[in-house]
Amino acid sequence: MLPDVLNTVYGLPEPIPVIRMAESVWSACTEAFYVGDFDAATTMRWRDGVGADLRRPLNVVAEFGAVELTVGRPDPVYRADLNRDWDLEPHEPAPLPSDAMDRLRAGLDPDGGPVELISLTPLATWAVHAQLLRAGRYAPLVGELSEAEPAQLLGMIAEHYSPETAEAEIAEWLTTHGGQERGLPRLLDGVRGCPFRIRAAAMLDVLAQTIPDRSAFLHELRADQQLGPIVTQMLIDDGEITVDELAPEEGLRAMTEQFLHLLEIGGSAAITGALAEIPTGQAREMVAALLASGHPDLTGLDELRNLAQAQLGEGRPRHATVHPLAGMSRSDQRDKHKRRR
Repeated sequence: MLPDVLNTVYGLPEPIPVIRMAESVWSACTEAFYVGDFDAATTMRWRDGVGADLRRPLNVVAEFGAVELTVGRPDPVYRADLNRDWDLEPHEPAPLPSDAMDRLRAGLDPDGGPVELISLTPLATWAVHAQLLRAGRYAPLVGELSEAEPAQLLGMIAEHYSPETAEAEIAEWLTTHGGQERGLPRLLDGVRGCPFRIRAAAMLDVLAQTIPDRSAFLHELRADQQLGPIVTQMLIDDGEITVDELAPEEGLRAMTEQFLHLLEIGGSAAITGALAEIPTGQAREMVAALLASGHPDLTGLDELRNLAQAQLGEGRPRHATVHPLAGMSRSDQRDKHKRRR
C-alpha cells in the first residue's frame, strides 16, 4: 500500500489532504473485500481502522524524512470533483462512492478549518522518481528538460505534464535560456518547425497556458505566417472569436487548417469521404479555394491536392509528397497504422 501512496503523492502538484487519501484506500479495501453485510457502526469501525493503518506508516516515513505531514488549508483542486454539479461523461464512473463524496465535502469544506496534509520531501521525490523509472514508467521531474531543444521540451510537456508542472518546467527552461525575452521566441520557433499541425497546436497550447495573459498572447500571434491558422482555431475554441468575425482570407486559412487536421487524424479516407458528401462542382471550387488560401503547410496542401484530384477526377494524381519528418506522407502514415491493427 505504501508505495502506491507515495506514487500518488509524487504525481500531485500540491500537498494532498490525508483524509482524501484515506477515502481512496478505504474504497480500494471495499473493492477487495466484501463489507456489504456490515451494519453502519461496524463499517465505521473498519473505515476508521483502515485510516489508522494508513497513518501509522505515514508517521514512520515522516520520521525518516521521506514525507512532510503538515496542517493547513487544502488546495481547491482537491475539492473540484466533489461538486454536486460535476458533469461526468456518459458511462464515466464517479471518482468515489457517494457516501465518501459526502464525507469529503464535509471534511474539505473551505469554512471547516485546516486539515492534515502530506507532501514528499526532496529526498523522497528523488527516490520515487528513480523507482518509477526502474519500473519502466515515465515520471517527469521538473527541471530535467532545462537543456532540451524547444520542440522536444514542448512536445514532452504536451504529452506527459500536468498544467502545474508544465508551467514550472517551462519557467525553468526560460530561466536557463536567458529569460522570456530571449527564450520565448525560441519556443515559438520550435512550434513553427513542427511539420505536424495537430502536434504543433498541442505544443502551442501548452505554451499559451503558461502565459499570464493567454488571450493577448494568442491575439499577437494571429497574424503570424506559420502559426496564424492554428492560433485562429485556438481562439475560436477558447470562445475569444467566432467564425463570423473572421476576414475572408483568415476564415479560408482556418478552414484549410481543419482539413489538414482531418488528414492527419483520419488519413486519406477521411478526406475522400468528406469530399464525397459534397456535390462534385462545389467540392472542386472548395478545394481550389483551400489550395489558394495561402496556408503555410505546403506539404499538407500538396497531399490535399493529390487526394482531391484522385477523388474528383481532375487529372491523374501525382505521387504524394514525402513528409520531411516521418519519411512518408501523412495520409500514407495513417493508412499503414490502420493496416497494422
